[in-house]
Amino acid sequence: MTTWAWFSGSTTPPRATMFAISSGVRPGSPIGSAAAPRRCSSPATSTPSGGWLPFPAGAELDLPLLTETVAGWERPVTVATGALQAGIEGFVRTHRQAVQAQIVALAAGIPGPRVVPIKDVGAVALMCENLDATREWVHEVLGALAADDPAAAQCRDTVRVFLSTGSSYTATVTALNMHKNSVAYRIHKAEDKLGRKVHVRRLDPENALALCHWLGPAVLCSASDQRVPHS
Repeated sequence: MTTWAWFSGSTTPPRATMFAISSGVRPGSPIGSAAAPRRCSSPATSTPSGGWLPFPAGAELDLPLLTETVAGWERPVTVATGALQAGIEGFVRTHRQAVQAQIVALAAGIPGPRVVPIKDVGAVALMCENLDATREWVHEVLGALAADDPAAAQCRDTVRVFLSTGSSYTATVTALNMHKNSVAYRIHKAEDKLGRKVHVRRLDPENALALCHWLGPAVLCSASDQRVPHS
């Protein structure tokens, strides 16, 4: 099993960091179950560089661990990853997927530490080819909810998690570590901005919220450019 990962930042991660990612253990742990990562560039550079990370058969990519590892490194880095795949054809697929995730990371321009996994951004990557059209569509779908300000960002994140959990207040409270009343308040604020309930025709809002989450300012709008959401 293997996954390809692109790294970008002030430097590339040291081999110890990458081994922690592929071994499924936290940095410094004496226990590891995977081979050392291969084909990783070592010089300090701001140009994205890549390498493939080998995993044992049947392993899963531990994204929380990967996120923790990347966040704990001494210099900010963004990691864009493909899915775990097996065999030669799988290697080709994971490399292609990592390239797609890298497109999202570069289009967003959001500084690290950050992990951009293909499993979360596959659809987003397809909409990065024409960012102007994507931005226009996001504004039309979300209206004032696409504003580039902290209040709108809080509402967007809450609604995104709420929809991803099947509109479950309990699951959203757990995921965001918030009080249920705070979750309900933000959802109601978002509905005011949208002009409808968040679960009505939810596909477009879900996709637009994912774009805002992963691409950030690249698709958000200023106060002077806010639209009325299409109904």
